[in-house]
Parts: sequence; structure tokens; C-alpha cells
Amino acid sequence: MRTCFLAIVLVLASSLAARAQSADLVLCDRVAADPSDPDKPADVSGVAEIAASDLATAIRFCRQAAASSRRAMFALGRAYAANHPGALERMGAFAEGGRGGTKDKDAAKAYYERAAALGDADAKAALERLRCPYAIKDKQGKLVITLCF
Repeated sequence: MRTCFLAIVLVLASSLAARAQSADLVLCDRVAADPSDPDKPADVSGVAEIAASDLATAIRFCRQAAASSRRAMFALGRAYAANHPGALERMGAFAEGGRGGTKDKDAAKAYYERAAALGDADAKAALERLRCPYAIKDKQGKLVITLCF
């Protein structure tokens, strides 16, 4: 009898924990889901840009949900990226390299441009690297010429 009671309590506790996590994910989706994400629930439209008034909420709930949801981890990155130049530059690098999805140079350029506009030196260098992708160096590794398009 006691073993049966403990089993029921454990099942209920794990069910409640799962519901709490899913509530975090629901709130994360509501304020920070990417509208182009094919994995988001059908009833979630997503937001193109996370509103400044929703940033704290997005970070709080997406951080909680990110432990068990790849979608929430991406939304958390989007929340951190809203007007933080270093995060925007990193999002550009992820898009350029295909980390977390397919390679997308247009998206990378857009992130780099936003970060560069906020003064990020690494984003400015990345934009130059996108514009001039070929570099010729001498034997000592010094730059001789770059080819731009």
C-alpha cells in the first residue's frame, strides 16, 4: 500500500514539473517565438521583433524552458540579441556558419549590420569579411591583398 502511494505521488510530482516547464515554454513562445520557426505550435503566430517591454519576460521564461527545449533556447538567444550588439554579432556568426540551422549569409549580414550600427567592432570586421571574402597573405601571414565584390 505504501509503495503504491509513493508511486502515485512520484507520478503526480513529475506531471506537475512537466506542466510547469510547459507553462514556461508557452509564455516563452507567446513573447519571443520566431514567426518563421516551423517547430512552433500552430496556435503561436510568433513575433518578428521582441518588444522592449517583453524582453525581461522573454528572458525569464525562455531561460527556464531552454533546459528542455531547443526552440526555447533559440528564443532566449533572440531575447538576448534585442539591442545588445555583441549578441547580434554572435547571431550573425551563427547564421553565417550554419550553426543551429542552414547557412544564411543574408541573415548574417542583417545581424552584422544591426550590431555594427550599435558600434560593435567585430561586426564591422565581419561585414568587411563578407564584402571581401578572399585574402592573400605572404609567408609570414601578413595581409598582401584582399579581393572584394
